[in-house]
Amino acid sequence: YIEMFQFGTERRYMNVNYYPYPGPDDEPTHVLVSSHDITNLGELEQMLMNYEYRDPVTGLFNRKSLEVLLEVELVKAQRSAEGEIRALLFIGIENLAEISRRHGYDIGDYVIENTGVRVREAVRTTDHVFRFQGNELAVILASLSKESDVAKVAAKITDAVTTPYRFRDT
Repeated sequence: YIEMFQFGTERRYMNVNYYPYPGPDDEPTHVLVSSHDITNLGELEQMLMNYEYRDPVTGLFNRKSLEVLLEVELVKAQRSAEGEIRALLFIGIENLAEISRRHGYDIGDYVIENTGVRVREAVRTTDHVFRFQGNELAVILASLSKESDVAKVAAKITDAVTTPYRFRDT
């Protein structure tokens, strides 16, 4: 079995196995206990999950995550009260390829990453932001009360991403 042990301020996860050795009357006379520290395995597993469901450049959820969460939101929409609105927005970053070619791919990555941060800050914590593909982001707006709220959030996102970008005081 797996057990968590506290060593000072550090937590370690151990895989612990017990092997009883029976005596002549089939009662255990002694037990062999072995343990193996698997803390790093859990950390590696978490890293792999991040690679599978997050974009490495922006840290946003990726397209695979969008597909999963969209499925969840569709089920919620079928079960929710009438009048509860959800929306899916797509945001295209124009000229990202040109920016990357002209100024370097690290600047292009900065633009897409910074845009993702701005979009995340413009929506509620209950909404989800994704890197859909190269120069596109997607946003799932969950549980809106009025259709006009979609336009308000879209305007808020537009305001956030059209503010000039600054890079190293340039």
